[in-house]
Amino acid sequence: MPPGTDAAPAGRRYRLIYVVLAFGVVSQPLLQAMTVPALPEIQRRFGTDQATASWVLTAFLLAASVATPIGGRVGDAFGKTRVFGASALLAAAWLYAESKVRTPLVDLRLIARRGVWSANLVALMTGVAMYGSFAFLPQFNQTPSDNGYGFGASITTAGHMMLPSSVASFLCGLCAARLAEWMGVRLTILLGSVATAGALAMTTFVHEAMWEVILASCGSGVGTGLVFANLANAIVDAVPAEQTGTAIGMNANIRILGGAIGAAVSVTIVTADLLPSGYPTEQGYMLGFAFMACAALVAGLGALLLPSHR
Repeated sequence: MPPGTDAAPAGRRYRLIYVVLAFGVVSQPLLQAMTVPALPEIQRRFGTDQATASWVLTAFLLAASVATPIGGRVGDAFGKTRVFGASALLAAAWLYAESKVRTPLVDLRLIARRGVWSANLVALMTGVAMYGSFAFLPQFNQTPSDNGYGFGASITTAGHMMLPSSVASFLCGLCAARLAEWMGVRLTILLGSVATAGALAMTTFVHEAMWEVILASCGSGVGTGLVFANLANAIVDAVPAEQTGTAIGMNANIRILGGAIGAAVSVTIVTADLLPSGYPTEQGYMLGFAFMACAALVAGLGALLLPSHR
């Protein structure tokens, strides 16, 4: 067989494996985050105290710690594909059981509410945009300029360049409630999504100087600050008071899931073509940031579907 014949299929398999691993890595903290919001309900339902209910989380963490090496050994013995398929079937069985019992641990019917699934869509796509930019903007800034882009920034300088975005997000989070009182939660989240999309579009096309990248990063921080500060309010407006903890926890989980998807898809886009130096091409970064901007726009469409509340 001529050399290089299997190079393209091997490359595709490598990217597929990376995506599967990314979802696998996020599943553990995702499940943990789903368990924590349910602890007060467990305490109430079984008439126990907080210390006893917290043993549910402890047992979950211990089980996960023990199951991780055992699962690896089982995968080596019986085949990783079979074990992965069995795990997926168990997860599907759990979802089916939760949908049938009278008092589920996590009421999956919440997702069917318009205010919940639209807020979850916003969280998912904003997570894709935000975590994707967090993953690649520092790398872009640290790329030596002799590659045709980048600033050759040190790790410390790249961190300093991200600091204004964090400050802007924090300050906008403080002002978001007042803005929502004036504009409404839906329009405030829409404004934040559009600001995020515009900032990422600016990064896509305008990145010749450090101040341009920092300015765009601040715009993204403003947008995500407005979105995430108001998503909890959108959830509270959409569900009964006794289900707010579960619904908000679910929304936070979906945001993390969006981050996993954003990182996995972005790394595929950015690293699809490399320079002789081993760094991604400028075009790869531009396509990556454009993908994140589109994700933020989809979040804006999700905001339009939120019920109107003031």
